[in-house]
Amino acid sequence: MENNSKLQIYKGIIQYLLGSTNYTLKNIAELCNSSIKSIQTIYSDSLIPHNFSSEKELVKLYQMILEINSNRDAYRKYLPLPKEHRQLSIN
Repeated sequence: MENNSKLQIYKGIIQYLLGSTNYTLKNIAELCNSSIKSIQTIYSDSLIPHNFSSEKELVKLYQMILEINSNRDAYRKYLPLPKEHRQLSIN
């Protein structure tokens, strides 16, 4: 039962991240220091891999995105950056 609860939580976190950001499964995996295979297995196959060790990182990423989204109005005054503060790309 505990594993099923964790699975539902992780799938919900991944779904929220996909829906509220422009992240892909690959981005989420990279930000969580996890393999894309592990994230895909959780999200698509509804299984938690035996070697999945990125639980804390996934939850931290979720918390960070939740905080950013809940404080969106506070951050909105800083975005978009004025042209003089944008990074220049080198071609």
